[in-house]
Amino acid sequence: SDDLQVASEDAVYDFVLKWTRTHYQKLEERRDILSSRLGRYIRFPYMTCRKLRKVLTCSDFDHDFATKSV
Repeated sequence: SDDLQVASEDAVYDFVLKWTRTHYQKLEERRDILSSRLGRYIRFPYMTCRKLRKVLTCSDFDHDFATKSV
């Protein structure tokens, strides 16, 4: 949302990743939650190229989801 008071969309990504790692210890659960629910709220086109490269190599995201999103 444009109303969310954050420095950048990178911060949203970092928060979502940290939140899922805290609440879902199993990698498969994190992948499922990120791909099916939370990932769609991250506005990937607004992220920096540096962070997008990290998305592509992040094991927490399903590879197909990450590739399509980036």
